[in-house]
Amino acid sequence: MRRRTKSSGGVHFPPISPIRSPNSRNRTSSFSTATVGVPRLAPSVSNYHFRYRRLYDGGQDNNKLNKATKIEVPKLKCISLWSVLRFIFVLLITNGIFTTVDHMLSQTGIAFTSGDGSKQIVSPEDLSSETIGLVKSKSETFAVVINTFRRPDQLKEALLHYAQSCGVSSDISQIFVIWADQEFEPPKIEELIPEYRDKRQEQKAGKGNLRSSSSGSNSGDEAAGDADAEAEGASSSAASTYDSKFPTIEFIRPPKDSLNSRFLPIDNLQTNAIFMVDDDIRVDCPSLERGFEAWRYHPNSMAGFYPRLVLIQSSTKGIIRQESKINRVYHNWPMVFANHKFNMIMTKASFFHSKYLEMYHDDEKNPKEVLALVDEQKNCEDIAMAFVVAQSTKQSVEIDMQSSRYCRDCLIYTNGNIKDSGLFSGISSGGDHVDKRSNCLDRITEIYAKRSWDYPLLDFDLGDHSWVHHFFWWQYGPSNFFEWYIKFI
Repeated sequence: MRRRTKSSGGVHFPPISPIRSPNSRNRTSSFSTATVGVPRLAPSVSNYHFRYRRLYDGGQDNNKLNKATKIEVPKLKCISLWSVLRFIFVLLITNGIFTTVDHMLSQTGIAFTSGDGSKQIVSPEDLSSETIGLVKSKSETFAVVINTFRRPDQLKEALLHYAQSCGVSSDISQIFVIWADQEFEPPKIEELIPEYRDKRQEQKAGKGNLRSSSSGSNSGDEAAGDADAEAEGASSSAASTYDSKFPTIEFIRPPKDSLNSRFLPIDNLQTNAIFMVDDDIRVDCPSLERGFEAWRYHPNSMAGFYPRLVLIQSSTKGIIRQESKINRVYHNWPMVFANHKFNMIMTKASFFHSKYLEMYHDDEKNPKEVLALVDEQKNCEDIAMAFVVAQSTKQSVEIDMQSSRYCRDCLIYTNGNIKDSGLFSGISSGGDHVDKRSNCLDRITEIYAKRSWDYPLLDFDLGDHSWVHHFFWWQYGPSNFFEWYIKFI
């Protein structure tokens, strides 16, 4: 290679000899005829020129070749599987410690505000005190009302669970199945529960120990001035049943296929306490008993396992599409937890008073336009019932929440263990389910406004109005784990 020479005009580089590429087939020339004086560099030489550069230092040797600084791209460190597993393990251990401590420090009972303004929690064992205006329902058993439509396997599992697994030991006295199918006859109970058939045969043979349904705790101990006593005393002449772990089971065929039919008044009802449940929901027996106990201290309200939240949003700033013009937005558990409040209890698994069955179909309490809306949308019957209960109790709730008494008519969330096989199927699994329910909220509110009725839903604090009061606020959770992730339940 030729040496660089200086000239009066500055630094002069002599022409560079043609560099032939070792892979080039044309050995005669490495220059392009179209580009004069620009050498075609071989790949190896080209890489050399990219990685190194000639530096000329005027005061040093002209032949000195300084190696350029090499730019290195930092390598991304990959998280090992062991690190991920270790993080999950630490997270589970930490959560387990907090859960254990929470179980030790959490309380079950009624929260109320004392005279000095401090919040107190009274356990069921100490609820005999009259200082807080305690009133407990005299109903000591409840009836399970199951709504079903062409799901025989679900119905069979539901009857086996509530009639056999829980039964009278969980204070269930009656089970009513709302058979909404207008084409097919309901099955025989003996076909669904074989053991029930065996008991019936014993009863017919005179081997069973018969007892009157009016005996026990539903009639004799009712107070004279209690409304519960009057209703239960009026039904004390119902048919007798056998003394076993099975409650009585009866199918009810409504006159038409309508979601409003699940709230039809029941003639043979022997208790004021109703547990309304869908055929795809299984509430374990301890949770069922705990929910019934919570309702007994709030008999005019609803106690249930599925709290929901309705937030009022403007049509331009709402989280729903602007063109839908929805002002009230229906939210499920994640928003209930995030806001730490709720204002509805879903009837898919809830306790309420039997008087609301009649009020639901009374035009003075629930406008017939609401029933028509339910038939039109084939949805929202539980929202309509929530409005009926809220409208009936709103005045007393507002008074109790401003006094030192406990709120007897406030909604109560009863957290429990639930197996819900309808999370991924049914009408609540559709993509437009939330929009439909939000639209129902607006339309029912408009119907109420035409009668000069105020919007009835009131917000309740999740911690104060839960039957189980956790020590750590983040320990409040849904009754079914998948409520965290399923959008449309």
